[in-house]
Amino acid sequence: MLQVLGTGGGGAFAVGRHIAAALLNALAGLTPVLSVGTVRDIWNSYINNGYYIPISSSPAIKWYADDIVTYLKSTQPV
Repeated sequence: MLQVLGTGGGGAFAVGRHIAAALLNALAGLTPVLSVGTVRDIWNSYINNGYYIPISSSPAIKWYADDIVTYLKSTQPV
């Protein structure tokens, strides 16, 4: 995980960094709106499909790398 946090660049690298940070924050209880399970779901969907579809999204809206990063940034503690 440390290796992922130290990467640069956008796209999949940025998603990996923000997923790692979101997972650590969720495990520490710092993100009440984002559970460990949700972080894992986002990651698994992204690596398998190249996007994530939020459960509450109707109609289904695909979140690609930039969308995922934007969302994860919004859940980070200040």
